[in-house]
Amino acid sequence: KPVTPVEKNISSRTVTRPKIRPLKISTTETSSKIDLNSQKITEAKKKLTEKREKWVVDEKKRRVGEFLDQSQEGFTNGNVTSFSHLKNKNWSSFKAGKKGVLSTIELAWSTPPHESHFSGLYGSSMKGFIMEEDDENGTIVANWSISKDDLMLQFAGLKRAEQNWVIINVISNAQLQLGKTYYMVCENISEEKEWFGNFSFSDKNPYQDGRFWYNQNHDLMFRTYVKPAK
Repeated sequence: KPVTPVEKNISSRTVTRPKIRPLKISTTETSSKIDLNSQKITEAKKKLTEKREKWVVDEKKRRVGEFLDQSQEGFTNGNVTSFSHLKNKNWSSFKAGKKGVLSTIELAWSTPPHESHFSGLYGSSMKGFIMEEDDENGTIVANWSISKDDLMLQFAGLKRAEQNWVIINVISNAQLQLGKTYYMVCENISEEKEWFGNFSFSDKNPYQDGRFWYNQNHDLMFRTYVKPAK
C-alpha cells in the first residue's frame, strides 16, 4: 500500500518530550523555618513558665491557713485510671477527718502531660461537685474543675520527676462534717468525650475510708485540704 504524504509525515515525526528538572530544595530556607518554629516554641515555653511563677505566688497566698486532712499516697506501678461522666464510673470517695471548708484537692497525674492524654476518647477538661454521704441524693458542698491548660501551667518548667501532683480547682463555702463520707463526682467532660485523666492509683486498698468507682480495693493517690470556717 503506498504511503500518503500525510501518513509519512506522521510516522516519521519525532516527539520531543519536555525535560523534567529535579526539584531543588533550599536547605537554607528549610533550616530557617525550623529555627523559626523552634524559636516560637521556646518563647511559648518561656511565657508559660513566667505565667506559672505568678500562679505559684498567687496559689501560696490562696492556701494560707489551710491544713491537710485526708491523703493516700500509695500507688501500684503501671496503674493508671480516669474519670467518666457516666453514672457509676465517675466518682471517688473520702471521709472527712477534720472540720473545715474544703479548700484544695490534689490528685497524682501518672506521667507528664502528653497530647494523647487529651485526644481520642479523652477530653481536655472535666468538672463536677463534692457530694455529702449519698452519691445520688446527698447535699452538694463544693464544685471543682481541672483542665489541660491547668496541667500545662502547673507543670511548666518543672523536671519530669516533679510533674506529678495536680491541684484541682475547688469552689466551696460549706463546712465538711467530721466523720462523714464525701464523693468527688464528675458531671461533665469537654468535647462530649467519654473520659478524662491519667491518674495514679493503688489496687491494694490502702485507704480504708473511701474508694474509687472501679473497684472497692482501688484508691486514687489524693490529698484533701481544709480551712477553718469563717
